[in-house]
Amino acid sequence: EDAGTFATATPGAANPVDFLAEEREAPLGTAEFSLPAGFYEEPVEVALRTEDPETLIFYTTDGSDPRENGKLYTGPIRIESRAGEPNEYVSIPNRFGYGSSEFLKSYAYDYAPDPVDKATTVTACIYKDGSWSEEVSAATYWVGVEPHTLPVVSVTADEQELFGPEGIYTPGTTYYTMLQQGIEGQYANFLSEEKIDAAVQLVDGTTSVYAPAEISVAGQGTRLWFAMKNLSVDWQQNDGTEDWEQMLNQEGLQGLSLKATGNGGWRHFYIDGFWNNYLYDEGIGAQYNVPVVLYLEDEYWGLYCARNRKDEDFIANQYDVDADTVVICTSTKPDADNSLATLFRAVQELPDGDEGWTWIEEHFDIESFVSYVIPHLYTNNFDGMRVPNNIILWKAAEGDSAYADGRWRFLMNDFDMTIVYDFMDPIGDLLYNEADPNNLPMLLFQKLWQYADFRDMLAAELRQALATTYAPENLIPAFEDWCDRLRPEMERNIARQKVETTWLAPLADWLTRTESESELERYQEPYLENLDEWEEDRIQIENFFTVRVAYLTDYLETHLADSKE
Repeated sequence: EDAGTFATATPGAANPVDFLAEEREAPLGTAEFSLPAGFYEEPVEVALRTEDPETLIFYTTDGSDPRENGKLYTGPIRIESRAGEPNEYVSIPNRFGYGSSEFLKSYAYDYAPDPVDKATTVTACIYKDGSWSEEVSAATYWVGVEPHTLPVVSVTADEQELFGPEGIYTPGTTYYTMLQQGIEGQYANFLSEEKIDAAVQLVDGTTSVYAPAEISVAGQGTRLWFAMKNLSVDWQQNDGTEDWEQMLNQEGLQGLSLKATGNGGWRHFYIDGFWNNYLYDEGIGAQYNVPVVLYLEDEYWGLYCARNRKDEDFIANQYDVDADTVVICTSTKPDADNSLATLFRAVQELPDGDEGWTWIEEHFDIESFVSYVIPHLYTNNFDGMRVPNNIILWKAAEGDSAYADGRWRFLMNDFDMTIVYDFMDPIGDLLYNEADPNNLPMLLFQKLWQYADFRDMLAAELRQALATTYAPENLIPAFEDWCDRLRPEMERNIARQKVETTWLAPLADWLTRTESESELERYQEPYLENLDEWEEDRIQIENFFTVRVAYLTDYLETHLADSKE
């Protein structure tokens, strides 16, 4: 008789009959759920079924892969309210800087001390004759949780891969070990860009869609300094992504970004999402943003924006060019032949006069650059025009549009730190300060300002924009509409981001020579205590919109007059 080892235990069920077969046909399809994912007032029982009565169903309720540690399904799964359960993940300290003091300070604070809303995700997979189905299905259920007014995104994965010692969302073992030895550096797991398998669901009213994906932690300063980190999502298959494509206005969507509040001014007020939507049709590469509520590993994580990713497919969709010919250049991922440093030096060494203008015109779309500069001027976006790591350039050689001409263009990027100081003069700031190395937009602006054609072009488009796009009567209603979408969710979002000092704070203060209580606000995002403060911020932003046109108009006319002297 033949002998062998079963690949998977099947307690309470028959053993597979073909464990010695060289080729096993994996069963097709996925388990079907008797109830759709969503919000329920009372406990529910979820039944699982398949079309083939000879298959087995294994499932988990902790986000992990049922093919590895699932339970055999023998009857309906009861889903009950998790109200009052202690937080497992949302309270993990994961926002350290480089220094050892930040490591010690983690003991001084309790993140999200109050229980947040929680869900239960059932993940299921079919098993038959020694083989697993290649497809996994999942559905998230909220029992006794007040439904959200925004679309809900549920992301679940293996607990250890997310929040374990090597998890992508945590500082990690190496980080702690190095700091304990006094060695500082960027060793945190959440800086690694490692990808893990995850289940991503979109629940919007009575509609729910599931798609398997890979996720990674994304962002720059946000992933280092803030608990609500950005996530990058890559689809593992096209099925289940049609709703996302429709929502984000992009066909052939290969993935998306889930952007947190960011490190912007005005207490992280989702300004970046508003600007991207408001300027989406301006031809400057703005991403479409949909405010959503994120549940990560079945715990309420807070308000995020689902948005397009700035990749080759995004540019092809926006500008009707061939994605295969798109070249993207950033400070972190320079093009092989053209880095920011190379382009910066080329512009820096340009001669004055017609020769310099001709070179710029051959290598850059000047009209597109003007359109790119204007929102930076209006919003006083210091972080966007003056910080090289926020610069994204692209060019394309083939396509059916005028954009496929091989010239560089800039993408709108990072409008978090805007709407601060309505009286600031951004034109003077750009003209009379030396451009930092690789700060190509600032240097290009200085070079082009020497030419009357550029000044006339900028002045005409800026005056037109201030009279239309940025006119208070147009801008303020659009901003209030954006706030109306967020308002019903803000109290829950603010409560989730509460931070308190712990009984270990005095010891941490003594070791680090700091005062935890006075620094508490720095560790709480978005630095809001209640909805009234949020409304106060809204009013301050609208005040900016009310006076900014007059200030910027005066600065423009002053610098134009100075250039003629």
